[in-house]
Amino acid sequence: MKKAFVVALVIFCNGVIAQTPEYLHFESPSTKINHSIFSVVEVADTRFDDVYMGFVQKGAFNRKAPVELEQPMTQAIKEFAGGLIANADKQDGAVLINIRDFFLYEAEKMTAETGTFIFRAGCYFRMNDSYHLLFSIDTSITVKSNWDVTKKLKQTACDALGSFIKKAAEFDKNAIREEVWTYADILDIDMKEKADIPVYNVTLPKKGLYKDYAAFKMNQPSDTSFIEEAGRRNTPAFYTKADNGKKGKAVTSKNYFAACDGGKLYFIASNGVYEGIKRDGDFYFTGTIKDASNASMASTAYFMFGIMGGIIASASMEHQILEYRIDHTNGKFLPIKKI
Repeated sequence: MKKAFVVALVIFCNGVIAQTPEYLHFESPSTKINHSIFSVVEVADTRFDDVYMGFVQKGAFNRKAPVELEQPMTQAIKEFAGGLIANADKQDGAVLINIRDFFLYEAEKMTAETGTFIFRAGCYFRMNDSYHLLFSIDTSITVKSNWDVTKKLKQTACDALGSFIKKAAEFDKNAIREEVWTYADILDIDMKEKADIPVYNVTLPKKGLYKDYAAFKMNQPSDTSFIEEAGRRNTPAFYTKADNGKKGKAVTSKNYFAACDGGKLYFIASNGVYEGIKRDGDFYFTGTIKDASNASMASTAYFMFGIMGGIIASASMEHQILEYRIDHTNGKFLPIKKI
């Protein structure tokens, strides 16, 4: 089920408090649409967090300001799309745009400011009471500026959404896929996707070592012969088994993603091995991550700037004990709760 987190204030414990939102208005003068296969636009918002849209930096001290719309995202996108096709040669038809990620954030580096827009969405053509997927997008766009990158970042987001709508409008109907989706399927798209992933259909994965998420999701161990010993923090340490039966190389995050000893599941993070559990159709673990190499960029930004528990902006992720959820689409570790 989609979880909504209501955010009243974005507070940073280092004394920087952003009080005024930075409003995003959907405008894309560069997007021109001459013809459209639809005249009706529906919008669904299935983001994991359907409240928070990210942050930008404002003022001389780069205070973090939350990005907001002045109306619900579904209505804002519907009106934006309607405006883009207003003067186009339109056919009878309807599309559904499903927004799964729409997140903006900024960072300051030595010589420039950077802004990143993360966008994941699907577009469906409605036929009677069913829907057919036209195409989907899962992208991250980074822009730079020597001064203020906010305006450029906001326009990048608007233009990306405009291009998405233009692609839908000009889509070749002959290329529409036969697979049928219901509206309920789209609203619960994560569960539909997980139903097709073998490891999400078992309580415990097969015994063995998994080199990467690709092996884990298919529930196909990369190595079934290994050695398990007592490790730190009451968690085991895993080693490959050499041809002579002796202990081989240590299992680390550089070469493995997860391990299952037949009784328990463990995820291999950059600074340790953490016991995993399956709960409500997802895999979780509690621990710390020394570096964010396997963490979701967007979700880490949620956490580091106050969205789900007030982790201070200056704090290192290494010292934060968090609960992580495994992203079923790519195996990234998504921080969801401070422990």
